[in-house]
Amino acid sequence: MIKLLSALLSASMLFILSYFFGPEHSITVDAQAPAKVRPGDDFIYEMKVSKGALTGFSRIQVFIPQGLTVTPMETKNAQFLFEEDYVKFIWINLPEDKEFTVSMKIHVDANADGEKYFNGELSYIEDDKTEKYPLKQVTVVLDPSLAPALTESKPEIERKLIAVTPDQGEYQVELTIHPHQETGSAKFIDDIPDGFTASVVETHGAEFSFTEQDAIFSWGSLPTDSVFTISYKVSAGSPKPAPNINGMLVYGDQMLASNSGQSQTVVDSPAQSENTTSASADAIIETLVASETAKSPTPTESGVAPAAEINIPAPQNGIYFKVQISATRKSPARDNKWFAAKYNWQENVDLSMHEGWKKYLVGTFNDYNQAKAFRNATSTKVSDAFVVAYDNGQRIPVQEALNSKKVNQ
Repeated sequence: MIKLLSALLSASMLFILSYFFGPEHSITVDAQAPAKVRPGDDFIYEMKVSKGALTGFSRIQVFIPQGLTVTPMETKNAQFLFEEDYVKFIWINLPEDKEFTVSMKIHVDANADGEKYFNGELSYIEDDKTEKYPLKQVTVVLDPSLAPALTESKPEIERKLIAVTPDQGEYQVELTIHPHQETGSAKFIDDIPDGFTASVVETHGAEFSFTEQDAIFSWGSLPTDSVFTISYKVSAGSPKPAPNINGMLVYGDQMLASNSGQSQTVVDSPAQSENTTSASADAIIETLVASETAKSPTPTESGVAPAAEINIPAPQNGIYFKVQISATRKSPARDNKWFAAKYNWQENVDLSMHEGWKKYLVGTFNDYNQAKAFRNATSTKVSDAFVVAYDNGQRIPVQEALNSKKVNQ
């Protein structure tokens, strides 16, 4: 009898402890940001992840208060999304490191005031179950009395393209980098035209890789030299004219374009904005911030994805909102039957091609609150649905749409 009572007491104690303290998580996140920031300045929001040997899918989601905009810094190959009021870091497979850090730069609007609260959660899969780990709340006080943040000099880049053996289509690319005060992690990425391969000549301490027509130099921290040179060769194996090569240096959250150079010609582009809009630069940044997150379609009985039957609507005038329920880069186009089988979705789905992605949208709303209410209802079937905005058929950030005077009433 005494043993039975003892066992019951032990079980009760374990239940009470588990109720108050919850399960021990295999993965934890320590979120950090400065306690005070001056309106109009930028600050870094950093998350230190301790995951041990855990692998597989994971997502960090952080709520971003009004008056703030976000750009990614260190993503650890996660897909980075900033839509509506949330930032998401999404991994199909977590990094191999037991501990790693991801971060983002947050810009505070000059007119913002008060206190800003950041909350979020990390979702992951363990033992075939979805687990959630809440992030601690981070509070940032906006203080106009603080001194403005100092602006550091940006790195500079000089490019030279040298004809080595033109009759064999062989050229050497030399890049001279002036890092100035920048010492953080960095990558230099060149977009190599089809028909050429790249091989390294001088890395200056970087790791070199050539994948999917990108020549990439990666540093854990930029060299402290006042100036240094990296180089590589491109080869076509047959006579070809000098290739048109574009690329950029990505350091922290900044992007510095380095345009194509001609044979024996140095092209210096430090004055160019890091917010370059060239198609090749966009492709490079897309490669950086997006992991291979294309979701596999549900196959038919024959093992072949169904043919596309989804409407590509004509652009609507003015600003309007839709709800995105899915996106894929590499998978075949999906049809309405696919969404009916996958999500029990019975309404028509629209298809939009955007930055190389097939994006699947539902609903059309002139009012943001109506779109948000529809998103909330939609999330019962598609948990990660979110609101997106368009201006005359062109996709724009939701915040830009809300701030615009052209919003349809």
